[in-house]
Amino acid sequence: MHLTYRPATEEDIETCIAQIPAAFRCDPGVRSRIASLWRGWLRSGVMLMTVLEDETRPPETSRVAFGNAAFLTDEFTAEVCAGLPPHLSAQVYERALAGNSPLLTPSAVRRADATHGLNLLVFHIGWPRELTDAEEIRRIKAKLIEAFFFTHAGYPLKAFVQEVYSTDEMRRGVAAGMLVYNDYGDYWRAHPEQMPLDCERPYLLGIDRESAREGSNIAPIFLYTPPRFHFTSGEQELLRLALLDKTDEEMASALHISESAVQKRWQAIFERAAGSGVRWLPAANSGRDARVRGMEKRRHLLGYLRSHPEELRPAFSRRPNSTK
Repeated sequence: MHLTYRPATEEDIETCIAQIPAAFRCDPGVRSRIASLWRGWLRSGVMLMTVLEDETRPPETSRVAFGNAAFLTDEFTAEVCAGLPPHLSAQVYERALAGNSPLLTPSAVRRADATHGLNLLVFHIGWPRELTDAEEIRRIKAKLIEAFFFTHAGYPLKAFVQEVYSTDEMRRGVAAGMLVYNDYGDYWRAHPEQMPLDCERPYLLGIDRESAREGSNIAPIFLYTPPRFHFTSGEQELLRLALLDKTDEEMASALHISESAVQKRWQAIFERAAGSGVRWLPAANSGRDARVRGMEKRRHLLGYLRSHPEELRPAFSRRPNSTK
């Protein structure tokens, strides 16, 4: 098993829907429209979605896991924390279909105040239900965590919520630093006939910036520093793919542009970095030819971006008071 991850496309949607955990409950009429919701959210940039692939498998079976998330309005987040019934994602789907989506649009995200922060909801993480090998599942979960930080680190997050579907998953989340926001005990007491087994029981986990324990696994997601370079959205797209070790040819294909356009974006990126006073190379007379200097520029820049994910996010208005 050799796992890599990448941004999802519309072609991934049906496979990923089939990987939603079986314990997730949703009205059949709503479930039948999840694909159309996801498609619209991907096109508009409302939803962030990542696919894990096993490069040792044939292409048709290589997608072995996924995760998707979006930012919530403050009003809906307050409802969530006050206590909603189980299966939170289903309620988001229902409201969206009724024309009252609680998700922030990309423009609303860009307008966010970094001091105030954003609320992140993880809709689902999943893998094929026929996958039962404990070691493979362990490796998939570890890669999903890596992909989660790659996708969401660098945003000024205020809070993060996720519903999990077993008592064991709840305990793992708590061990990582999450809190149990809702065990849905009141709901099950009112609906004892619906009480699931521990292996399928939903729990709402969450954590906010002020409550994240220093040294916990989840705490670094709240680190935020204002970006230095202010790359354009197109330049950010290219850099995110470069950080996934994509070649120029692969980036051109993913972005639906020519390789010459890829080269022009790289040129603009380096000019922007140089304009900020940063020197990615030793002296210009180092004896390296243009191609070698270009590759060295990339290496230095990508090394910087790995520890400064804020450069690949929208520029927000102010730095948060807490960077815990």
